[in-house]
Amino acid sequence: MRTFHTGGVASFTFTKSMIVTNNFGYVYFKNCKCLLNYKNELIILNNFSFLIIKNFNQQENYKLSYGEKILIRNGIFIKKKIKIKNLENNFCIYSENVGYFFFNEIL
Repeated sequence: MRTFHTGGVASFTFTKSMIVTNNFGYVYFKNCKCLLNYKNELIILNNFSFLIIKNFNQQENYKLSYGEKILIRNGIFIKKKIKIKNLENNFCIYSENVGYFFFNEIL
């Protein structure tokens, strides 16, 4: 009988490739760890963060996943039908700290 390993350190799932807003409002991030890349995009570093668009009448909540690129900033006012998230089809591992890593005894 065989056992199969599912999951692990680098497990990852694809979600919707982009988000377009349905309403206007102010943008807020909740529980968000992120970094800024050279294209001035925010890259999400955790799976438990949310993007909230809040106006006087409604509130939209979007779950953000690891590796997604956010095109807008916290606290700004956005209009209707604006693209706010982009997910490319490649997967990278990002570090929260600066430093070096070394490979040892790779077979």
